[in-house]
Amino acid sequence: MTGENEGFEEVELKTGIDPLFFAETMTTDVELIDALFDLIDNSIDAARNIIIANSNYHTDPYGLPSDYSGYKIKLTFSKDKISISDNCQGIESEVIENRAFYTGRTSNHRFGIGHYGLGLKRALLKTGKTFSLESDNGINLYVAKFSHDVLSGDKEKSLKAQKYPSNNTLGTLFSAHDLKADVINQITSEEWFENSKRHLSIRYSIFLKKGLSIILESNCFSKATEVEIRSELPNMRVDGPLSDFSYELQQNEITAGVSAFFNVGVHHKYKFPGEYAHSLASNKAITEEFGIYFICNDRVIVSHSFEKKYGFTTSFHSEYNGFLCYVRMVSEDPALLPWNTAKTEIKVHNPLFAEILKPIESLASTYRSKAKAVISTWLSPDIKNLPDEERRKEFHIRLNLDGNPEITNQSSTVSQANLFDKSSDPQQIKSSPNNANGAKKNKKRHTNNWKTLLPDHFPISPDDEILNNMLIEAATLKIEDAPHASCLLYRSLLEASLKLFIKKSGHYKSVIDHYFEKGEGKTKNQSEEYKKHQDINLSMSLRWLLDTPDVFSQEDRKNLALCVKNARIHVPKMNGVVHCKNIISDSEVIKIRNETIKLLEFLVTLGVTTT
Repeated sequence: MTGENEGFEEVELKTGIDPLFFAETMTTDVELIDALFDLIDNSIDAARNIIIANSNYHTDPYGLPSDYSGYKIKLTFSKDKISISDNCQGIESEVIENRAFYTGRTSNHRFGIGHYGLGLKRALLKTGKTFSLESDNGINLYVAKFSHDVLSGDKEKSLKAQKYPSNNTLGTLFSAHDLKADVINQITSEEWFENSKRHLSIRYSIFLKKGLSIILESNCFSKATEVEIRSELPNMRVDGPLSDFSYELQQNEITAGVSAFFNVGVHHKYKFPGEYAHSLASNKAITEEFGIYFICNDRVIVSHSFEKKYGFTTSFHSEYNGFLCYVRMVSEDPALLPWNTAKTEIKVHNPLFAEILKPIESLASTYRSKAKAVISTWLSPDIKNLPDEERRKEFHIRLNLDGNPEITNQSSTVSQANLFDKSSDPQQIKSSPNNANGAKKNKKRHTNNWKTLLPDHFPISPDDEILNNMLIEAATLKIEDAPHASCLLYRSLLEASLKLFIKKSGHYKSVIDHYFEKGEGKTKNQSEEYKKHQDINLSMSLRWLLDTPDVFSQEDRKNLALCVKNARIHVPKMNGVVHCKNIISDSEVIKIRNETIKLLEFLVTLGVTTT
């Protein structure tokens, strides 16, 4: 288009970003309260730096500092100014001179929650047009006044500060002046002020519980208001019928550098139907606090959620009432955590978060199973029609609540001798109401009150020592203390007793033939040589037993056939526990046992059933 020899004049073409556009882009999608959170995060990081600098500092169970006592942050509003002050470490000289106001250089604080360079500038730009800063780090005191166009990247203007020797009052004070119109509208609203208190009490609840002080002051109303923020993160009950439980995600290539801890339990104010303090109105008042909480380095990011994107993939049911699940993610490098830069959301498509989500459905199901067991106790047919006071009393006795004597198996060890003890044999119990062996005197024999995997009156095998050893251990193993071990042992009992019964009754070959003619082996086209070496297992034995009901006596056939069906339903769950693919709760183990125990009794005694 132009000739090489034509004369030309070199001109400069302007490049860059309009400062106003820069400020607008950084702050448009950030709420005022979230911008102010950025300033609080920076103060907390400064406090943590001081704590960690002491090699003898105490940690909580998750490896984070356990005590922030003595550190204070104050957020003050007036109609022409917003300020935040703290008595923390102050901004280090290297940070304030080179990184604090440099966009894109993220925090290098161990276990940090702030992002100097983005959060700080965004917070200031969100609020006003001119700003002031005082920060004393114990070595130097920095004082500065500047305008928003400096923060916006105007190359013709620079941010300058006066640097003095420290006056030994560690801390930082940021103030925003010439407030924006929308900011003034918000901070002069009492509704916004109350909402801010609520957000602060949740987002920083763990720090508050650890002793941090956050003060919120407003001079925007007819009367000056100052409040100290209190933690509103719900605790988990420790005195109720449903115990809390925990899980720790094992690190792999995806989660390297991030630890994930799961705690599940009941809201501390929630009471189950049947408890003396139960109140529909009280439970309804806390409904919005139930759900999943995601916490990054002690900073609550997501609260009380039942959304599918956060792992709650099942449909909500009333049995989830009271449900709390705390998912704590901890990392020395905050950049590894799956949160957005505003710390208002979790990045749900982050590969690390996808790994962290995996246990949540199972943990939620475990909670529901436990809650269902509690509710089922209250709805038990044998107490459902009792007068209210008597029914509640019986409910509390069965669940060992409110200081009632523990209803449990009394012996801590069980021998073969007391397993044969006729005084504990159900066949020997008489129905006389005055007899010590009467039903009313033996509530501990009710399946609801069996704390161990098997009751101490359960029979043992006439001639199998190995099976008997497992039976004796099952009578001492408390399900609540070890649900997974209980599941493994119970599955072994079913398989061992079933194999013993089949061999003793001469049906071993029949089970093998049934497997290849009618069972899963029918589709495998195995050679005759392979079939000769095929052993029997739990699944094929149950299938054979289901198709061969005449091995049961006529009077017991219906009940035992139902037990077989139930056992087949539960086998996949038990197998999942064996292969470390499933988490199981004590209530699930109890359900499996109660629905199959008559079958186990039949097999152990080689068909001589007891009642």
